[in-house]
Amino acid sequence: MTLRRRGDWDRRLRAYFERTRTAALMWSVHDCAAWPLGAIDAMCDTTHAVELAGAYDSFETAVTYCAGRGWPTLLEAAVAVGCLPIHNVLLTQRGDVVFLPPTDRVPDEPGFHAPTLGILLLNVDGSIYVPSPTGLRRYLPQAAARVAGAIGLQVGR
Repeated sequence: MTLRRRGDWDRRLRAYFERTRTAALMWSVHDCAAWPLGAIDAMCDTTHAVELAGAYDSFETAVTYCAGRGWPTLLEAAVAVGCLPIHNVLLTQRGDVVFLPPTDRVPDEPGFHAPTLGILLLNVDGSIYVPSPTGLRRYLPQAAARVAGAIGLQVGR
């Protein structure tokens, strides 16, 4: 599958970001897989997040869901929907996704765990964002690039 951004993708990404920026973490609706997929849906007119909604309701059921789809990590999930690995996180552009591999924590965020699946972040405005219990958390791409195994993923450009 090849993703293609719509002509008005920039407006759609901004509207999606504004609509979801204060939403709290909610499994399969607003989490580190569903939220970036929702942005991809907005930019590319796809339905990946809609298909994911309600598929799991906890970290444990998310792991089971991904395993059942053949995704050992969320990197495989992103590639399965059409994201193209570009490897260097610093080469991501607005609308692209960043994968951080399974680790004990995200840089500069003590206690934020992403065991087993890793996390997906989204480049919105030169910064990358990920859902958290209190809304979207912002990181600089340089912080993500320091994580061993971090990979940038091109979305429809």
